[in-house]
Amino acid sequence: MNYYDGNVSEYFSRCRKESGMTQAEIGEYLNTAPSTVSDYERGLREPSLDVFAKICTMFGLQPDTVLSNGRANHVMALDSDEEELIREYRKCSKEMKDLVLRAAGTGSHRSL
Repeated sequence: MNYYDGNVSEYFSRCRKESGMTQAEIGEYLNTAPSTVSDYERGLREPSLDVFAKICTMFGLQPDTVLSNGRANHVMALDSDEEELIREYRKCSKEMKDLVLRAAGTGSHRSL
């Protein structure tokens, strides 16, 4: 199961080295062998989701940020009214969308 790309292994390796921890110390925390930690860092083996979460916790990382190569995914929950507005907005013509954006004062549509 490939739930992230190969750069994550390098990212974890860099975090471990910057923290001054050894692969043996990481392995002890994860309850695994240092050779397994080495395999994770070299991209030869993927940690389970539980181990991935432990690694993130250990280094104070947000899993979604790690999975997106450092680009945080800022997702806001929408209530049902907001969801309906978005559905209706998507049905609008380009001209109507421009009017809505101008009325909301967003982006390049700030002036009426």
